[in-house]
Amino acid sequence: MTDAELTWLPPGDGFWRWAGELVPRPACGLLAAIFPPVTAGSSRSAARYGLPAGDVRWRSVNGYLYVSVGPADPETFPQLEDAARETLGSRRWREEAQQWFGVARARV
Repeated sequence: MTDAELTWLPPGDGFWRWAGELVPRPACGLLAAIFPPVTAGSSRSAARYGLPAGDVRWRSVNGYLYVSVGPADPETFPQLEDAARETLGSRRWREEAQQWFGVARARV
């Protein structure tokens, strides 16, 4: 297929952003297929740290990966505030990074 034959349709409804900082070139079909399920925990991870992020959606358009983050549910803000305070107070990302680099990454 030539560039002239490519169609560039939006990945879906709403606002989408090209994820070039993660995958700057067209992804192979396998990466485009496994990237969404592999990153499915990003909303849970954001909530754990107190970040107000909604559902994260990934789509491929001609091999380029795009991301869309939905709005957070305002009803979750009190829990997110508690999580953010705990995260900032404990600075838990440091211990978690040590755990990843020192133990978990080698197992993966």
